[in-house]
Formats: sequence, structure tokens, C-alpha cells
Amino acid sequence: EKDRNLRYQHASDIRTDLQRLKRDSESRAAIAPASGSSSSRLLLHGRAAFSRLAVLLLLIATGIGFWIWRTRAQRPLEFNAENIHITRLTESGNAGVAAISPDGHYIVYSLVEGEQQSLRMRNVATKSDVQVLPPDALQIIGITFSPDGDFLFFARSEKGYAYTHDLYRIPVLGGTEQQLIENIDSRVCFSPNGKQFAFMRGVLPSTLEIHVANSDGSGDRVIGTFDSFLNRSTLTGVAWSPDGKRIVVPTLHGPKDVRFVLTGLALDGTQHELLASNDFIGLPAWVPDGKSMLVPSQQGLRRELEGANATQIWSLSFPDAKLSRLTHDLTDYGPVLDITRDGRSLVVVERRQTSHVWEVPEGDVTRARQLTTGEHVYTGVRPGPNVELLLRRQNGNMETLKPGGRPMPFLSNFPNFISLTSCADRYVVFNNHTSSTIELWRADSDGSNPVELAENVYDNECSRDGKWVLFENGAGLHRMPVDGGTASDIILPTNDVQFGFAAISPDDQLIAYRYSQYAANTVSGLAIIPAAGGKPLETFHVPGDAEGLQWAPDGKGLQYLLTRNGSTNVWEQKRSGGEPRPVTNFREGQINGFSWTRDGHTLLVTRGETTQDVVLISNTQ
Repeated sequence: EKDRNLRYQHASDIRTDLQRLKRDSESRAAIAPASGSSSSRLLLHGRAAFSRLAVLLLLIATGIGFWIWRTRAQRPLEFNAENIHITRLTESGNAGVAAISPDGHYIVYSLVEGEQQSLRMRNVATKSDVQVLPPDALQIIGITFSPDGDFLFFARSEKGYAYTHDLYRIPVLGGTEQQLIENIDSRVCFSPNGKQFAFMRGVLPSTLEIHVANSDGSGDRVIGTFDSFLNRSTLTGVAWSPDGKRIVVPTLHGPKDVRFVLTGLALDGTQHELLASNDFIGLPAWVPDGKSMLVPSQQGLRRELEGANATQIWSLSFPDAKLSRLTHDLTDYGPVLDITRDGRSLVVVERRQTSHVWEVPEGDVTRARQLTTGEHVYTGVRPGPNVELLLRRQNGNMETLKPGGRPMPFLSNFPNFISLTSCADRYVVFNNHTSSTIELWRADSDGSNPVELAENVYDNECSRDGKWVLFENGAGLHRMPVDGGTASDIILPTNDVQFGFAAISPDDQLIAYRYSQYAANTVSGLAIIPAAGGKPLETFHVPGDAEGLQWAPDGKGLQYLLTRNGSTNVWEQKRSGGEPRPVTNFREGQINGFSWTRDGHTLLVTRGETTQDVVLISNTQ
């Protein structure tokens, strides 16, 4: 029926009309002539024929209805740009990590307020909040709903230990926390039957273990290991396939053959590489039919998105691993997706960041002056040769800035910088991420005559006299002549100690480095050793959430970044002892990089704001 007002909408409507017609027919038969007459026989024959027709029509209608239901149920749940709807669920800008309930009615997210975090439950329809876990000085790195939706499983740190996390379970509306597993480095992912979950655990210096445990935390066992960098942006979690046969693991493979990789890990330990890229790949979410995954990835968008790990959402078919882009905007959707049981809704944490270069004479914030403008995000600044500044953008581009000038591209043939430092006015030394490794290079002060010095190098700093360079490669701290030659070991790691953030003293005689010692709880500290290597001369405790390391210009203290009361400042630990004290007193904003000019009179910082909100992406097909 073309007229929709006359058209049957459901098979039940047809059945109702047929039953009404059958009832009326039977009523007419009851007042018909006696059964022996010809008219009575004709009526009985017509009624029987009508009943057979009614049954036939009912069977046809039921079959059509079942066919429509089966077709819709079996149709792949394909997300594409034409059938998605995006809704922002929070507006505070302070969301941390998030998860969505299996039925899609609720989300849970961590609310980050300075150094304190809490857990909040939000009704998707009404956007009303309930506090599940009160604010405390801790870090929450991952959340998962139990398959029945009754509990939350979350990994959090203990107070004062930012890099050690344990797994807890709590009822969805709050209650008593129950610790299930110690030392966990990601969110958990449940098996299809809900009886087990899988998670990541990092083992120093560069081993990633994939664990499976029973849903109550018992039976913890390792099912696979990977060579991988162990950092927060890649320790996101795993994705268990709907058929239960494999667990997909995202890793940053290294230190050799540096790549972002998605690997299928069978429960018997067999590994199969699904996708590899020089660009960031985050934690995927399986579509329920098992024929594809939704993946947050950068995939050639580094320049477009202006972010070190800025991601769009892609569809990855399985098993042929073909990528197609789902979102087409400038939003950074973060490294983790979480999807509902029916596969029609997912949540992500949308990130927005601003960061510019500032100069702060003598560390006095009342005299601070912004040096860059526009939409570029700057994450590093160092004094360069010939009174220039060396700037690093978040997407890996390097620029130079002359006094009173505008940033200019620098070493554009090396687009994937990790770090860069000036060796007096002679050279610049930098790390560059290539298709297979992270290389250490040296170039003249104007960027000409680049020469490779070493491979598999993570970080570097040049001495003030410009004669030697200090670098770290996962297998220790080393130094080598800036003109090339043999590297010598300064300090080598042990199984329970990790180190990084090394810095050379203003007189080139000492090296300071940050270390973390893993025992019952992680102990974070600073150590000072001779520039030629040797045992620590001095050690100091440092807060677990401290970032970066620089010497004070006078060499009498060590400086780092701390975020307190919602703002980041430079703090200093005096070598003479005592409690650390703030050098700057910014009342708002985050600092993600800092250094001092060579004369020690001007502090250089990259400073801005980062906001994060939970976003719901729904499949409207």
C-alpha cells in the first residue's frame, strides 16, 4: 500500500484484522439455515476456505516479520561518517579516563582537579552525576564496567606513588573498594563470557607482559610478552575478540625497529601482527560481529592535528586489516575507545590543548611575556646558538626564534623530532624518529651538514662547552664526543631501577638524573654523579608526579615541574637539603617544558591549558 496511512506497520495488525473478520464470519454462520440446505453447505465451504486463507496470510506475515528481524540482527554494525552522531557528555574540561556501561545508559569517568581525582557516574539521558569515589591524591589510569554492569574495575595509584597502580573493584553506585591485583599498568578487558579479564604489566626495562586472570582476580597468569617502550600513552589496555580466540595488543615496539603495532595474541601465546605504522595507534574496540574494530590512530595526520598522539577514529576490518577513516574533523579523540554490548555507541575522551613559549625574567611571573601566538602547540624550548631559541612543536616539527622575530622552520628534512639541544654555538644535536629506530644526529648551528651519531637513542643533552653529548638509550646513560667516536657508559640500569631526565651541570662536571626504584612501592629520587660516571654523590627524594629535570643556573639546586592546586610551576630542590620550594608562582595553566638561558637570567617555558571531556559517538543506522 503506497498510502502510509493505510499501510500495515506490523504483522500483529494483520493478525488482528484477520481475527476480527473470522469472528464476524462465524457470527453470520451461527444464524445461517439448517445444515442440510444448499445455502448452508455453501456457507460452511466458504468459511473453511476463508480460515485456510487467514492461516496462510498469517504465516506469510509472520515469516516476513522474522525475515526483517533476522536481516537487521545479522547486518554488520558499520560506523561511517554518514550515520554517526557525536554528543559531548561533560563540560568541565577536567575528565580523565572514561568507560560506558554495557547497555549504554551510563558512563563513568575520572574527574581531575589538580592532583586529586575522583570517580563520577553519569546518566547518559539526563546528564545527572553521582559520585562513586570521593576525591583523593591519586591517579586513575583505566576504568571498565563488569559485563553485568554491577561493578566498576579501575586501576589507581596509592597516595604518593604516581607510577605504581593496583586493580580495585567497587559497586557502580559507590561503596567499599576491594583490591584484586597489585601492579597493573592498564585498564582490564573482559572475555566474552565475563569469566576472565586481561591486562598489561610492564617489566623493566622494556618488556610488556599480557596477563589473564579470573574475574575475582585469582589465577593471574602471563599469556604473552612483547618488546615495548613502557610509557603511559601506550600502556592503555587490550581488546578481547567477540569469539574469545584472541586478544589484540597495542604496543610501541622498540628499542629497535620502532613502530606502533597492533598484534593478535592467541590464548596459547601465538602472535600475529595485524597493523603496524610509524604513527600512533591506540586501544581498539571490537564491533560485536567480530568483523572489524574501531581504532584511535594518527595515521599520517601529525601535521593536520598538531599533536604528538592526536587521533581520529578509524575502522579496521578483520582479518584483512583494511583501514578506513571514520571521523573527519580536527578533534583529538585520545588513545582509548570503549564500546557498548550492542556496538551502537562508544565513548572517547576528547582533548583540546594550547601551549605557547614564554620568557620569565629571573623567574618573576609578573614580568612573564608570551613569545608565540596562533594555533601551534609548543612543548619544548631550549637556548639555541647565536642568541636564538630552539622550539619544538607537539607534532614533532622544530623551529628557531630570534629576538623580536617569528618562529621559522628548522631542519625540515627531519620532521619527527624527539628532542633537540644546542652545543654552544658550534652544533645542534637532536633525536629523530625514523621508520625503524630513533637516531641521534648532529648538525651545524644553521642546520647544515647533518651527521648521524648513534641509533636507538631516546633523549640527549649537550655539554655547555659543546664538546660532548649525553644520551640515554634504554640500556643506560652514555656520553660520546660531539664530533663522533666511541660512546662510554656512565650508568647502567638494574632490574628494579629505571632512570631518565638526565641533565648536565652548568660547569659540565656533574650529571643529575631522575630514577625510580621498584620495590613494594615505587620510590622516586634524584641522584648526582660525576660527569665521567661513578657512584651517586648525592641523592634526594622527589614527588612521584614530578616531571622534567634541569639544574638551577647557579648549580646549587635541581629543578623540576610539579602541578599543585591545578597549576604547574617550576620547583627546586636545594643540594644543601631541606624541602623543595617553588621557583615560579603561576596561579593557573600547565607547563610542559622549561629551561634557562645560558646567562641564567631568563626562564623559558612552554605553557598553556589542556582540557578533556567525555564524548559519546552513536551509530544511528
